[in-house]
Amino acid sequence: MCLFLPLLIACGLLAWRFELESQLATWSIVVVPSVLAYVGIVVSDSRHRARLRAERGPRTWEAFETEFAGCTYPPEAVRAAYEFLSRYADFALRRSDDLRSVLCVDDEDLEDDFEERCARFGCSDHTRYTGVMTEFTVEGYVRLLARLLGDRPPPAGSNVCSSSTSST
Repeated sequence: MCLFLPLLIACGLLAWRFELESQLATWSIVVVPSVLAYVGIVVSDSRHRARLRAERGPRTWEAFETEFAGCTYPPEAVRAAYEFLSRYADFALRRSDDLRSVLCVDDEDLEDDFEERCARFGCSDHTRYTGVMTEFTVEGYVRLLARLLGDRPPPAGSNVCSSSTSST
């Protein structure tokens, strides 16, 4: 859904570059079905998010903090991740939520936030962390921020939380 709108706009602009018959053909064959598909995707996404909100409850700092209860990550890393990721959801976030498919976090937004966090935490070179984040989940981002803060949490896949509070 995140990349669909630019594609739709590009198709519309291409239609205007050609003759009238081509414009009509493009609009009837490409643009109109694309708009209908986009509306369908938006409605489906809205329903999906409403279902997540109903199942999990609203997004709150307390719920997020509870999700990481028993973990060895520094509180600053958990708080920083919440500050960034909370703008992408109105439902309670889980450690296992995929940043791209569940939250629709754009890679560029993630990188921009990480650069900003690096500057705030006193890191002069954010590029040394390129490729470090191998798990694009909420917990993966917390792990990356924890590493930035100087903590060396266990590698991805190891159990850094004493209990499994996450439910997918």
